[in-house]
Parts: sequence; structure tokens; C-alpha cells
Amino acid sequence: VGNGTFLLAIAALALGRITRVSGATLLLLFTSVLLLFAQTGLGYLGHRTGFATASSVHVGLGVAIAVLAAGAAMRCTLAPGDAAPAVVVPGGVPGAAA
Repeated sequence: VGNGTFLLAIAALALGRITRVSGATLLLLFTSVLLLFAQTGLGYLGHRTGFATASSVHVGLGVAIAVLAAGAAMRCTLAPGDAAPAVVVPGGVPGAAA
């Protein structure tokens, strides 16, 4: 699973570079590739040697990578120059005249 995820992250980085996403999004994608490289190494270290610290860091790093990947995916869905979607208040703008 780890190796496949790592390859998908590399593909996402390449796709982001080809489609010219923003610099911040490329940074998120690049950081996810680096963290997944470390994550894969920790997984092998913990599995093959039984090193308990590697296994404990492996879980926490996995959660951090999931959050980072969600942020990168959200940024990739925005068109260049778009802001985050606004919150729509049912019934109009609060405090506006009816």
C-alpha cells in the first residue's frame, strides 16, 4: 500500500507541474512526496526490525500526510486566482434589510 501511495503522490506532483498549479499547491504536493518517502522507510524499519519507535511515528506521520493530502486536493480543485468558496447563509446576508 505504501509504495503505491508513494507512486500516486509522484504522479500527482508531475500532474500539478504539467497543469501549472500555484506555487503553494506544488509545495504541498512536493512535501507530501517527501513525507511519504519517510513514511515508507519507517514502515519498512518498523516491520523488518520490530523497532517500536518507528512504528509509533509511522502512525502519526500517516495522519499528518492524510491532512496534507486533503489540503493539496482542495487547492487543486480551485481555479487559479479563486478564493476558497464562500459560506452561503440561507435567507440572504445576516443583518441586511428585508
